[in-house]
Amino acid sequence: MAIFVCKPPLIMEETVRHHVGARREILQHLPWANDEIALGQSHYVYTADRDDLLRGKFLDAARPTAWLYVIGSSRDPHGLAEVSCANRKGPTPPRWASIHSAAAAKVLLEMIAAVEVKFPYMDYKEYYEMRILRAPSLSLFAVWLHGDEDLIYPVYAAAEVTARMGRRSHMTRQQLEEALLPLAQQRANTVDRG
Repeated sequence: MAIFVCKPPLIMEETVRHHVGARREILQHLPWANDEIALGQSHYVYTADRDDLLRGKFLDAARPTAWLYVIGSSRDPHGLAEVSCANRKGPTPPRWASIHSAAAAKVLLEMIAAVEVKFPYMDYKEYYEMRILRAPSLSLFAVWLHGDEDLIYPVYAAAEVTARMGRRSHMTRQQLEEALLPLAQQRANTVDRG
């Protein structure tokens, strides 16, 4: 099996460069503040929510919502720039969303590197598409290898998920849904709905 990563439309990178460039004054601590903005890997972000899980359609209903760009390089990340490409109604023109910290970039890139080591880039018959999965209402942020049998590698997850993982580095679709279901039910039935 091999991994492939979707390439974003050029307009996404242009949006990142424009907005990060416009924020140079408040990002003076970054080493490229006076030079060209170095951008590394980009990753397609899919978003799922609690209601999708409760309907039994968690990953099936996950929709592409944003692109994350590494600011700097994979070896020396200075943050993540996020550009939104959809809302609840569907695709939208690219919109600047946010900058995430260098610490968040490092944790994500460490997980991606660990996943890539397990699946070297070679000529295989089966392929996984690497996606970033987030479910804010369930406190989940993960690397998602989408293929015939989805594999999810949590980067940040609710205690319920990490407790059920044990020593495993990843979960299957079914294992993830089973781990998240009690949390989804709890949050659907409380005042604090997550």
